Amino acid sequence: MQYTEMDKLDKKLSYYSLRHFGITCRLMAKVPIFEVSQMAGTNVQFIEQHYSHLDMSKLMDNALKTFKLDKDGFRISE
Repeated sequence: MQYTEMDKLDKKLSYYSLRHFGITCRLMAKVPIFEVSQMAGTNVQFIEQHYSHLDMSKLMDNALKTFKLDKDGFRISE
């Protein structure tokens, strides 16, 4: 903890905080989730459940997805 200088922050941090930070950094760097799970020693499902909020652009894209219908009511590919 001293090496990272995180012990100088006003927050109460632990080694688990470092693990969480490491997983977060790997996911933000677009390391495949399976590789992150192998590095962290946990399963993919755990990472998906606890870190899915990190990719806000993906969440926004999915929330704003839409479609169009033609005159007969069939979906048009975009």
